[in-house]
Amino acid sequence: MDNKYIGNVKLDFSAYKAEDNYSDGDIEEELLQAVRNGNGDWLLHNDNRWPVLYHLSQERENLLSWIPLKGKSVLEIGSGCGGVTGALLSQAGSVECVELSPRRAEIAAWRHKDAAGFTIHVGNLNDMDSVLEGRFDYVTLIGVLEYAASFTHTAKPYHDFIRHCSRFLKPGGSLIIAIENRLGLKYIAGAYEDHTGRIFDGLRGYPSINGVRTFSHKELYNLLAESGFSGQEWYYPYPDYKFAYEIFSDEYLSHESQLDLPAYAAYDRNRLMFFDESEFVNALSDTKMYKDFSNSFLVFANLAGKIDISSYPRRVHFPRNRAPKYRLSTEIYADRVLKKAQSRVSCQHISRILENEMKMVEQYGRQHVAKSWRIDDYTMATEYVQGDSFNELCQCAWHESGRKGLDGYLDFFSRYILRGGTDGKIDIGSAGRCYNIDLNFDNILVNEGNFVFIDYEWLSGGATPEFVLWRSLALFYYYLPTSMEDMLADVDLCSRFGITDDMIKGFQAKEAEFLSEVCDPYMQKYEKEVRLVNIAL
Repeated sequence: MDNKYIGNVKLDFSAYKAEDNYSDGDIEEELLQAVRNGNGDWLLHNDNRWPVLYHLSQERENLLSWIPLKGKSVLEIGSGCGGVTGALLSQAGSVECVELSPRRAEIAAWRHKDAAGFTIHVGNLNDMDSVLEGRFDYVTLIGVLEYAASFTHTAKPYHDFIRHCSRFLKPGGSLIIAIENRLGLKYIAGAYEDHTGRIFDGLRGYPSINGVRTFSHKELYNLLAESGFSGQEWYYPYPDYKFAYEIFSDEYLSHESQLDLPAYAAYDRNRLMFFDESEFVNALSDTKMYKDFSNSFLVFANLAGKIDISSYPRRVHFPRNRAPKYRLSTEIYADRVLKKAQSRVSCQHISRILENEMKMVEQYGRQHVAKSWRIDDYTMATEYVQGDSFNELCQCAWHESGRKGLDGYLDFFSRYILRGGTDGKIDIGSAGRCYNIDLNFDNILVNEGNFVFIDYEWLSGGATPEFVLWRSLALFYYYLPTSMEDMLADVDLCSRFGITDDMIKGFQAKEAEFLSEVCDPYMQKYEKEVRLVNIAL
């Protein structure tokens, strides 16, 4: 088959031997026609089938978009329809892909047709050694390693495949591997195994299953070490590597005991749920066991014995269902926090946040507002502020002193943080005052009695203190562990502040208006049924 170009992208068929046997079926032809005609985004927003979401959603790129790859060369093995390729193309100095399926390679080429100097090698990796050997700073295996036994027919296929991949690395280069954890908490809680579609297959070690398997933390660590990769750095995507909204490093988990992660939707198939995994996350983190039960792993591995991740963040956060013009990531380092626009269209939002900072300083004083500064068009930084989150303090007060303890903190929030500031000098009736309508209790840190706002993304001149208070309480309640929700179920947190039912109806309408502007909830159409199974005796 002759090589061909799609836009700037070269499809290299020099090693292709017509051995494509991996496909999602006829739907791939629909995907190809959609991206060829420029209708990929329309299909994504108007369909509800898992392959459409998995192959076309930009949120797949969250997994890799934060990795500092400037000037680096990357080989993506098993690139599929280009689900994460865009994250590499936007950062790395050069990117090449290997994809067994000509149709998937063509889909990826149409999606990224404007990428200059981009080549997709179509065919089996085993036939490309002479072309690719020793050329890359990074080689990625995103959802690929688990299939190694289906195309590496040796006594130790996983070891041999990893060793084979190492041949494509420059000296000092690294593999980047993303894979499910067969002991992931979601599988213990009843989720079907991603590849076999059966409950508990991974937990039982894949009985009677050939050609696919995933690994526990210890198993994957040993597999890499036995294959020569003594240098390893581990990250943990939540809820998994396919749609990662939080990514934690080992260092972050070693210092944090509270992760407070929300429950998540199922997109690939209906599932059973014996318990809400999010309830157990903090217990696992507090006992330093979260890494063993993380649903997925993201591992950097090299042969040199040491990987320098000093320029890598400790934690990365991506908002869910965010409209493109407001889509930012948040990267937490030891000494600063970065917010990054995920596309050119969201750069303006960076400017808006910096303007909001100045408004907050005018109202509350410099000491109560974390200092920010612009780095480039796409990036802003905020100082790293020490302290306990207001959310953590409220939860601790409830557990230690019940309603009385919680009310004390909520009164503090209403009187000082929301209405007048600690010095009482803010005129809440002043014309033109903008309220921070996203006073999520995690966005306020308290240190030695002083509060600091660390996030001021959303300010509104049309809000009221009551609306902000109602919204803050609603967010506080929404992210509570289920056990605490049950305890607070009969407690009306709004009535003590004079917020009536009629006011709440108006607030709900205002909230719906806000969400319609900020959110892009297309993924909700893809959510599958989650059936709670009560196994309590």
